[in-house]
Amino acid sequence: MAASPDFRLVSYRSPGFFSSGSVLLRLQSREGIASREGSESLACFIEESSGAGPEWLFGRASFVDNDEIALSAKDGTTWRVRFDRKALSSVEPVDRCTDAPDPAAD
Repeated sequence: MAASPDFRLVSYRSPGFFSSGSVLLRLQSREGIASREGSESLACFIEESSGAGPEWLFGRASFVDNDEIALSAKDGTTWRVRFDRKALSSVEPVDRCTDAPDPAAD
């Protein structure tokens, strides 16, 4: 997804039970055998198979600072997310899942 000298952004697919699945983005440290992963997601986007528009789908990511990452939806909307370097989490994660239009949930 994206990488810096100290961190890597990884994605996981989370299936939905009565709704479309989601794409969860989490941070991992890059400390060799001592590497760890954050327990909370920096962002959630609805899966492309949901049929939701590009504003709800993950586009790309890049690290812009030692504690900040830029996350973009497929429509180009971009959020700058600051994260705690020790906890590998964000105070304000991006949520493009909760209010996403989802025909599978109807």
